[in-house]
Amino acid sequence: MDPAPLTDRRRSCRFCRSRKLRCSGTSVCSACKDRQIECLYDQGGPKGRPRASAARASSRLVAGQPGSEPAMKQASWKSPPSPSGQVFSPRLKSVAEALGEVSAEVQEKLQGRSVEDLARSQAGSPRRAPKLGCRELLMVLTQDLVDATVARFSGLDCLSFFPDQGHCFRQGWTGSSNGAPQALEPAPLAGYNSYRITQLIDVWFGAHPLSMVLSKTLLLRDVRSNAYDPLLLAVLLGSALLELEDAEARVESEQLLQWASSRLQYVSTASADLSTAQALGLLAWHETCQGNILPAMAYSIYANRTVTRLTMDTLARSSRDVRQINGINLVQIELEMMHILGWMTLALMVWSFTHLDIVDDTLPALALMHEHPPMNKDASLVLRLDRAADNLSTLPHQWAWIQEIWTISHITSAAVHLNAIYPRPSSGPASPAPLSQHHSWQTQLHQQLRNIQLYKVDIGNLCSEARAVLARNVQIIEANMEDQVAQTWILTAYRTLLIHLLFPRMAPLSVTADLVQHLADCLLFFARSFPVLVSVSTTQALPRASTQSCIRSYMAGLAACSSAIDALFLVSHKQLPCWEPGVLQGLGRLLEQTTRLDSLFTNDTLLTDWRWRTVQERFHRLSKYKTELSATEPGGMMPIGDGLDEAVLHTL
Repeated sequence: MDPAPLTDRRRSCRFCRSRKLRCSGTSVCSACKDRQIECLYDQGGPKGRPRASAARASSRLVAGQPGSEPAMKQASWKSPPSPSGQVFSPRLKSVAEALGEVSAEVQEKLQGRSVEDLARSQAGSPRRAPKLGCRELLMVLTQDLVDATVARFSGLDCLSFFPDQGHCFRQGWTGSSNGAPQALEPAPLAGYNSYRITQLIDVWFGAHPLSMVLSKTLLLRDVRSNAYDPLLLAVLLGSALLELEDAEARVESEQLLQWASSRLQYVSTASADLSTAQALGLLAWHETCQGNILPAMAYSIYANRTVTRLTMDTLARSSRDVRQINGINLVQIELEMMHILGWMTLALMVWSFTHLDIVDDTLPALALMHEHPPMNKDASLVLRLDRAADNLSTLPHQWAWIQEIWTISHITSAAVHLNAIYPRPSSGPASPAPLSQHHSWQTQLHQQLRNIQLYKVDIGNLCSEARAVLARNVQIIEANMEDQVAQTWILTAYRTLLIHLLFPRMAPLSVTADLVQHLADCLLFFARSFPVLVSVSTTQALPRASTQSCIRSYMAGLAACSSAIDALFLVSHKQLPCWEPGVLQGLGRLLEQTTRLDSLFTNDTLLTDWRWRTVQERFHRLSKYKTELSATEPGGMMPIGDGLDEAVLHTL
């Protein structure tokens, strides 16, 4: 017999019900507002007369009243265990065992290839890449996902984010892993009082880019009620201690993180919930920053699998679960944290898989499983809850990460679908059907990327098809995004991809009027967007770390522009007389735009990126082609600069 259907949320909040007060029933009731406390509405009970077994269970619950309150507080922010967890765990086992199996899967996907050789093939200069800080990794993902993706398709010279691109993977593959299971020692959390825990939580939320995958309000409430997950809290405190940057704090951090890692052998895969996925995601971030690629990949893959399963479970019950806190639906808060965690773990997976040439046919479907993170602070329910609960101390720092995380999610989506069409032997199970989503313009970007099909054709046709899809996405973004800074940032990545796809690897370069026009459009975008970049860097519209990330992405786009123009004019000079007048005129306009872009380097904004000198030298070298091109056309060349946006020229 089916259980009795649940009612909507309770008419009285938890506080009024416990005090037997008349509740106003508003999103934040008058009693809670007067006392400045959280107003929490629980799920309603079954309608109708309860069955005898349910009544007996209810009486036992009442008899154990002291233990029921912490369980309710846990349920308000952690998804309950679900039988569907067995999808990824055919037998009852620990998370540590599952991580070992994931590591074996990664090794198998390499199909016997030497990781040392794979990484060495990407190496550039002998300069060593340092370990990354947790904020630096966010900047790396923003740009290096683009760099690593275009390197597969493009015949252009790519100035990668790292001078020695392969070093971190050569070193990281031999880094430490989880190792053999260790005996679970007493929790080091016992040595932390509530005040120190609260202070370290503040440090973490103010410093870590993944602070958006947790709710500070709900975490503090569980700490106060002693209903927290010790695994998650240990990882969070260990990460926070690293921000103090002293030797004693680092020793404490290592103890907490090692204890958390050893605890995973006592956590069942069937009981892995949202807090488990959050802890695994934070461990993946930490291990990546330390250069330990294999354990980082295992953590990120299993965290993504767990959060994907939880997302499906939560969406299935979202229409029935109407719990609220301070007027905000708790299920929607859970979903926002899951979506952000899903994208950030997927970004780590795609970044590692791309560099190591690992094939995984399930990635496109995973990218379609999650809605994109909030685009700004006003769209975030997690931060809205923090404001309502007056947890304000770290809000400015949390606001700083929203736009960059949103940008990474879209870059990851594009990288996933582009890598999926790269011609190579495929492996892995067929991709599952994606979840249905609301038809927002961001979902349209997903759907467009799905239109890139894998045909048995040459790389040139693949690039042409991908370019058409990305160009349509550019139009969607331009038509729907009002925030000029956010639009410039994401379009910088898209335009960089478009430039590289104009020059496919191992394909003969055919200089046509269309190619020249497409390239001119991209150069014009970079000219138009530079004032936005200057404004961001001078008015502090973004935090310093995000500003640097935006500048580096823009510099990668300028490098692609200079490399593309250089490739055109490195074609044998004997071919110049054979080109059509329209092509020659277009080339003349390209050279004029090159001069305009060269003038950007007089501004200090670009000088913070190590590649600026190389890119500037390219633009200087290209200026000599003006005279050669003018002498080539008998009738004289169209006036250079004809057709260029006069407003842009005036701005520059």
